Amino acid sequence: MLKKQDVERARREARETKREVVRPDGGVPGLTLRVGREGRANFCLRYRRPGATNPTWATLAEWHDGDDNAKLEAVRKTAVEWREQLRRGIDP
Repeated sequence: MLKKQDVERARREARETKREVVRPDGGVPGLTLRVGREGRANFCLRYRRPGATNPTWATLAEWHDGDDNAKLEAVRKTAVEWREQLRRGIDP
Protein backbone atom coordinates (compact mmCIF):
# COMPACT_ATOMS: atom_id res chain seq x y z
CA MET A 1 0.00 0.00 0.00
CA LEU A 2 1.16 3.50 -0.82
CA LYS A 3 2.54 5.79 1.86
CA LYS A 4 3.27 9.52 1.95
CA GLN A 5 6.88 8.92 0.87
CA ASP A 6 5.69 6.94 -2.17
CA VAL A 7 3.39 9.78 -3.25
CA GLU A 8 6.16 12.37 -2.87
CA ARG A 9 8.59 10.14 -4.79
CA ALA A 10 6.08 9.74 -7.65
CA ARG A 11 5.50 13.51 -7.76
CA ARG A 12 9.26 14.14 -7.97
CA GLU A 13 9.64 11.52 -10.70
CA ALA A 14 6.82 13.01 -12.77
CA ARG A 15 8.29 16.53 -12.56
CA GLU A 16 11.81 15.34 -13.41
CA THR A 17 10.85 13.06 -16.32
CA LYS A 18 7.96 15.23 -17.58
CA ARG A 19 5.85 12.05 -17.86
CA GLU A 20 2.70 10.86 -16.15
CA VAL A 21 3.35 8.43 -13.30
CA VAL A 22 0.75 5.82 -12.35
CA ARG A 23 1.07 3.67 -9.23
CA PRO A 24 -1.48 1.12 -7.96
CA ASP A 25 -2.23 1.35 -4.25
CA GLY A 26 -2.29 -2.39 -3.70
CA GLY A 27 -4.75 -2.12 -0.82
CA VAL A 28 -8.03 -1.66 -2.71
CA PRO A 29 -8.53 -3.13 -6.20
CA GLY A 30 -8.62 -0.36 -8.80
CA LEU A 31 -7.33 2.38 -6.48
CA THR A 32 -4.50 4.17 -8.26
CA LEU A 33 -2.27 7.20 -7.77
CA ARG A 34 -2.00 9.25 -10.97
CA VAL A 35 0.57 12.04 -11.14
CA GLY A 36 0.64 14.43 -14.08
CA ARG A 37 3.80 15.81 -15.66
CA GLU A 38 3.62 18.94 -13.51
CA GLY A 39 3.48 16.88 -10.29
CA ARG A 40 -0.25 17.17 -9.56
CA ALA A 41 -1.29 13.96 -7.80
CA ASN A 42 -4.79 12.44 -7.74
CA PHE A 43 -6.17 9.25 -6.31
CA CYS A 44 -8.47 7.58 -8.80
CA LEU A 45 -10.62 4.50 -8.83
CA ARG A 46 -10.76 2.53 -12.06
CA TYR A 47 -14.00 0.60 -12.38
CA ARG A 48 -16.76 -0.47 -14.75
CA ARG A 49 -20.12 1.24 -14.46
CA PRO A 50 -23.02 -1.18 -14.01
CA GLY A 51 -23.98 -2.43 -17.46
CA ALA A 52 -20.94 -0.88 -19.18
CA THR A 53 -18.19 -2.76 -21.00
CA ASN A 54 -15.43 -0.15 -20.87
CA PRO A 55 -13.68 0.88 -17.66
CA THR A 56 -13.76 4.47 -16.41
CA TRP A 57 -11.67 6.55 -14.00
CA ALA A 58 -13.16 8.52 -11.13
CA THR A 59 -11.06 10.94 -9.08
CA LEU A 60 -11.55 10.42 -5.35
CA ALA A 61 -9.10 13.00 -3.97
CA GLU A 62 -6.24 15.29 -4.88
CA TRP A 63 -2.98 15.16 -2.94
CA HIS A 64 -1.74 18.50 -1.58
CA ASP A 65 1.57 19.47 0.03
CA GLY A 66 1.36 18.70 3.73
CA ASP A 67 -1.10 15.80 3.38
CA ASP A 68 -0.21 12.68 5.34
CA ASN A 69 -0.95 8.98 5.66
CA ALA A 70 -4.31 9.75 7.33
CA LYS A 71 -5.53 11.12 3.99
CA LEU A 72 -4.49 7.88 2.31
CA GLU A 73 -6.61 5.92 4.79
CA ALA A 74 -9.60 8.19 4.10
CA VAL A 75 -9.18 7.68 0.34
CA ARG A 76 -9.03 3.90 0.82
CA LYS A 77 -12.20 4.00 2.92
CA THR A 78 -13.99 5.95 0.17
CA ALA A 79 -12.75 3.50 -2.48
CA VAL A 80 -14.07 0.54 -0.45
CA GLU A 81 -17.46 2.27 -0.09
CA TRP A 82 -17.61 2.93 -3.85
CA ARG A 83 -16.70 -0.68 -4.64
CA GLU A 84 -19.47 -1.88 -2.33
CA GLN A 85 -21.97 0.36 -4.14
CA LEU A 86 -20.77 -0.99 -7.48
CA ARG A 87 -21.17 -4.54 -6.20
CA ARG A 88 -24.83 -3.72 -5.47
CA GLY A 89 -25.28 -2.26 -8.99
CA ILE A 90 -25.17 1.41 -7.96
CA ASP A 91 -22.94 3.84 -9.90
CA PRO A 92 -21.38 6.12 -7.29
